[in-house]
Amino acid sequence: MSDRTPRSGPRAPRLVAAVAALLLAVGLGLAPGVVVPAEAGPAQAALPAGHTTLNPTRQAMTTQDTYLRSSPSWDSSANIVVAVPANSWVTVLETTRTWWQVKYGTRTGWIHGSVLKAGSYRPSTAPSPASYSFAGSGWGHGVGMSQYGARGQAADGRSAAQILNYYYAPAATTGTTAHASSNIRVQLLHAGTTTITPTNGRMRVYANGSYSTTRSAVTMKLSGSSVVLSGGVVTTAPAVTVRWENTRFWTGGTANTVVSVAGADGGSSAGVYRHGQITVKPLSSKLNVVNELRLNDEYLYGLAEMPSSWQAEALKAQAIAGRTYAMRAMSALKADCACNVYDEVRSQKFTGWKKEGEATYGTRWKAAVNGTLSRNSSGTPTSGTVVKYGSSLIEALYFSSSGGATRNSESVFSSAVPYLRSHKDPWSLSAAAANPNKAWTQSVPQAKIASAFGLRDVAKVAYTKSSVDLAVVTITATSSTGATASMTGTQMRDKLGLKSAWITSVTPR
Repeated sequence: MSDRTPRSGPRAPRLVAAVAALLLAVGLGLAPGVVVPAEAGPAQAALPAGHTTLNPTRQAMTTQDTYLRSSPSWDSSANIVVAVPANSWVTVLETTRTWWQVKYGTRTGWIHGSVLKAGSYRPSTAPSPASYSFAGSGWGHGVGMSQYGARGQAADGRSAAQILNYYYAPAATTGTTAHASSNIRVQLLHAGTTTITPTNGRMRVYANGSYSTTRSAVTMKLSGSSVVLSGGVVTTAPAVTVRWENTRFWTGGTANTVVSVAGADGGSSAGVYRHGQITVKPLSSKLNVVNELRLNDEYLYGLAEMPSSWQAEALKAQAIAGRTYAMRAMSALKADCACNVYDEVRSQKFTGWKKEGEATYGTRWKAAVNGTLSRNSSGTPTSGTVVKYGSSLIEALYFSSSGGATRNSESVFSSAVPYLRSHKDPWSLSAAAANPNKAWTQSVPQAKIASAFGLRDVAKVAYTKSSVDLAVVTITATSSTGATASMTGTQMRDKLGLKSAWITSVTPR
C-alpha cells in the first residue's frame, strides 16, 4: 500500500498533479488560483490569507490506498494513524499548503492533497438536531421483580408468594432458620467527621474500655488512626461504639430513643436510627460508621424500597426479596466498608427510623415485615421467608417498573442466571399499578448524545428492539460525516441517563 501518487518515472510531470489539486481546491470551495502541489516533502506555496480553513461540512474522496497521518509530513511511518482505502470519503477540516486535515471515521489526521479526487466533494447532511427526544416506559435495569408489577399483581389478588414465584421462576419462596437472629452490618457513612445525637433518651459512648452516658451530641473526627470525640463526650480512642436506650443493646428506658448520624442517609440530611448499635472506626483514611442490627426484622423495618401505602401482599413480597438479598450478603464482610451491605441502592436503600416511623403508613410496612417471619415466646425471630433456587438463596434483584416485560440477566449484566429470566409484565402498565413511568419522555442535548457515541455530532439515530423483553438491543448513531457508532440498550440507558431501555421512539428536535 502506498500513500503517494504513482509516478511513471523518476520525475512525474508536476503540471498534472497541480491541475488536479487546483480542481480539488475549487470543488472544496477555496478561492480560484489556490494550487496545492503534489510533490512530497515540505511545500513551498502558501495559501492566500483567509483560505486556510475549509467548511467542515465538505467531503472528498481518496483516489488510491493511502494513510491518515498525525502530522502533515512524509517523514516516516511513525506518524501513520490508520490506513485509508481508495474511494473512501473523508471530511475536509482544514488545509495548509499541500496537506489536507481530514476526518476519516472517528479519526482525525492529514492526507496529501494529491491523493484526493478533484471535484469529488459532497456536502454533508443537514445541520444536526439540537437535541433528541426519547420516549419510553418503565424505570430501572429491568431484571428480577418489577415493584410496580408487584403492586399490580397484588391489586389482582395475588399473594406475595405468587408474585415472587412468578418474577423469579423457577426459584420459589420457602422458610429458613438461617441467620434467624443474626445481626447484619450496614455502612451508614464513610467520612472524615460526623456528629451523633440522641433524641428522646440517652446514649452511651464506649471508648477505651469504658463508657460515658450523655443526652448531648457527640462530634467525632479522624486524627491519624484515632477517633477524636468532642461535645457530650471528650476523649480520643482507636474505636467507638454508641448504644442508646430501649434497644437490645441497652434495655433501660421505655421511650423510642433514636440517634441521628450527620451525613448519613445520602448526606442530604442526618440519618435517624432506632435499632442496634453504631460502631465508628478508622478505615481507609476516614471514619467508617456502621449500624449493627438484627437482619430479620430490625434491618428490614428500615428498608425504604417500596411505598408503605401499597397493598399488604406487595409489601410482603418486597420484604421477602429484601431479606433474601441481605441474607445472601451475610457470607462475608466487604473489605471497603467492613460491612455486609451499604445503606444505598448499590445494595438496598436503608433509612432506618425514617421508614419505620413514617406517619400513618410506617406501621403497615412493619406489619408486612412481621408477616414474613416467625418468633419464639420472647419475640426473637426463629425463621424468615426467603426465595431459593434449589438449596441456595437467589440474588433477589428488583427494580421499579418495566415497559411490558422484565429482562434476561445476560441482556443487562454479564451472565445468564436461571431464575432471572424475562417474563411478561403487563401489571407494570396496568391502571391498578398507577405507575408514573408508564410513559415518559426525556430530552438529550446534541452534545451529550454525541459524546456518548464518541462522534463529532449525531445526525440520525436508529435502534433495534428485542421481541422477548421489548427493550432496545442496539442503538446506532450516524454523524453528519457518515461515521457510525453503536451501543447496547443498557449502555444507552447509562450513558444518556435514560430511565430505562424500553424506548418507544427517538425524535430529533
